[in-house]
Amino acid sequence: MCQPGPWTPTGAEKRPGAGQGREPLNDKRKTPSWLVFNDVHRGSQKKGGEFMRSLWSFVSAVNFVVICLVIISVSGCATPAAKAVKRGDELLTTKNYYGASEEYLTALRLESDNKDAKLKLCQTANQAYNQKLEKAANFERSSDFESALPQYTDLAKFIDKSNSYSCLSVTTIDAKQKIAEMKSGASEKYYKDAENYYNGSDYSNAINSYQEALKHNDPYKDCKNKIAESNYRLAQAQVKSNNYREAADYFTKANNIVEGFKDASNLAAKYKGIADEKAAQSHYGKGITLAKSENYRDASEQFEKATSFVATFKDSQALAIKYKAKADEKDALSHFEQGTSLVKAGNFREAAEQFEKSNSFVSNFKDSQSLSSKYKSLADEKDAQSHYESGQAYLAKNNFAEAEKEFLAADGFIKGYKDAVALAEKARNAMPNDNQVASAVQRALQKEIPVSWVGNLGGGRNAQLSAVEVQRIGIYNDRERYWPMRIRVAGKCLLNDPFNQGKVVSFDKVADFVLVRGDYGDWEASMRGGMFQ
Repeated sequence: MCQPGPWTPTGAEKRPGAGQGREPLNDKRKTPSWLVFNDVHRGSQKKGGEFMRSLWSFVSAVNFVVICLVIISVSGCATPAAKAVKRGDELLTTKNYYGASEEYLTALRLESDNKDAKLKLCQTANQAYNQKLEKAANFERSSDFESALPQYTDLAKFIDKSNSYSCLSVTTIDAKQKIAEMKSGASEKYYKDAENYYNGSDYSNAINSYQEALKHNDPYKDCKNKIAESNYRLAQAQVKSNNYREAADYFTKANNIVEGFKDASNLAAKYKGIADEKAAQSHYGKGITLAKSENYRDASEQFEKATSFVATFKDSQALAIKYKAKADEKDALSHFEQGTSLVKAGNFREAAEQFEKSNSFVSNFKDSQSLSSKYKSLADEKDAQSHYESGQAYLAKNNFAEAEKEFLAADGFIKGYKDAVALAEKARNAMPNDNQVASAVQRALQKEIPVSWVGNLGGGRNAQLSAVEVQRIGIYNDRERYWPMRIRVAGKCLLNDPFNQGKVVSFDKVADFVLVRGDYGDWEASMRGGMFQ
């Protein structure tokens, strides 16, 4: 709902002195005569003035509300109901009476007391009813019962809703009876199609059509029996083709549609048993062949599959266990031998992994478990030493960032390895991090800003930085112990200009800085080129 805007004082409130002891309401030239009271009725001057001011404020507020309501009704702070009415009006211009009426009903659902919507619904309801009825009847006349069904369903709802507002003045059909007739007509149409398929021995399509007939009416005639019989006959055809599992599935479907249908349940069990026996024999034969070629793992899987169809089929279970054990031993030996070869080549980590795999197939195959542990430790020692030496090399070149990474990597392989952690800490503290760089540059630019940065001979001061970005780091100067860095600096500062006191200017420049660690561990920055760069 639209809310009125802020209240604007009237002319009386805007006049100087209003509400400050003056009595603007006593000005008969500007106050309506019916608001002027005689002194006899006012009481005291002060009390009368307060009363008149309160009354005037009340009248102004009432006037404002009235104006607001007029504006709303004219320009339209459109509510959802009003929008629905508008849509209905637009549909009415195209003579879509049913669509328009539906919109008016929507408006009434949103606002049950919407007089405009109810009036327009009552004006269009009869035409809407006739329009919808004609559409439904056309489908019915062409025997398209499925298309007619939703039309009559919608019409039944429309009748009920319109009658609830007493807007229909015509005699209506029995829509619910029509819905039943359309369902029956649709079912009959599908039933006739199904019968044609059934009589032609096309049982799959017959089943589909009988099922469609049941969607509209369940039960309907002998549809379920015909579906069961169709599945039964499809099963018999599969038996003749020796497709026993498919036959079992069709017999099961027949029995599920009509419980106890003929001997479908017994036949389903019979042919499932035959299919399972056949599948078990097939997997058993594959297992025997694979075992002969020493493909023990696949052989074991085939014997296992045989037991999944018939649990006690021959000696499948025993053979599955036997050849799995053979496969495990074969794989354990293979990984053990690979581990041994890798040890000879000095690849201790890969060797440890192979011994671990060997142990996973056969627990503690030979001494694989202890060998895995041994060579993992040797690999860790080797890698820790390698990273430690690499860290020392980086440290010697003053490449502190890489040195830190290498020392931490060494400690990652063996916790507490030599003095790796201490050296990593040393390397970390040898170079300022981003926050330390930013703080040092901020402090340096508090004192002075170069002339070229602000375009003024006095330069600037008191920098407030919005960005400090290290673009390049030079080689550490070991003799003078500083880091050269090229840094982008952006921000604003005060001008050192007596003629422009307090003027703030912005800058975004790239400059070369020198960063040095002070006596107390803090990083200090200074700009190369100084004030006049």
